[in-house]
Amino acid sequence: MCIRDRADTKPIELRILEKQVKMFQFQKIYFTMLQHDTPIPVFPESAPALNPLNSQPYVLLVTGIVNAVPLKEHLGIFTKNIKHINYPDHYSFDALDMQHIIHDFNAIPGDNKCIIT
Repeated sequence: MCIRDRADTKPIELRILEKQVKMFQFQKIYFTMLQHDTPIPVFPESAPALNPLNSQPYVLLVTGIVNAVPLKEHLGIFTKNIKHINYPDHYSFDALDMQHIIHDFNAIPGDNKCIIT
């Protein structure tokens, strides 16, 4: 797997990657990109506003992806108060993990806080 910002990759680099992969004739390669947007609350009536002009909310970021850096950087636009719990890619969460997440969330001071996954 190659992780790279698709927007910064030149067409010639894509062709070189295609040749390096050495696919069979029946296989295809797809290049994708990811763009983060403003987080949308599950429960809007109780969610803090993630607005950089408002007071800085605390974010507990819980991830189970191969590269959480772009997401964490994107959230940095909205707040500098980020605690990141990083699990391995495609992690299967269990009850103990949930207890750990709840404990870390409750340890964050104040009410202006949220969990982002």
